[in-house]
Amino acid sequence: MLGFDKVTAAYDVLKKGNAVANPAAWKKGQVTVTVIVALIWSGLKALETFTGIVVPIDDDTVNNVSIGILALVNWIFTLSTTDKIGIGEK
Repeated sequence: MLGFDKVTAAYDVLKKGNAVANPAAWKKGQVTVTVIVALIWSGLKALETFTGIVVPIDDDTVNNVSIGILALVNWIFTLSTTDKIGIGEK
């Protein structure tokens, strides 16, 4: 379980003027998550189109979950890898 100090540290890195120690690794992770979300979405569509196997999830759910995950991860990674922008002031 996360301790309160870890939650506080995670929040602090999102503040303006702070950044993670190794932003290059975080940016690689950001690109990886973007690609994974795209592959999951397109994989479900390709599975249905080419094999006829229908996954019991409607298009709106797939779109909303994919966009939500992508938006949240990109927001967190963008704020945590730069000291130029962030939540509030340092």
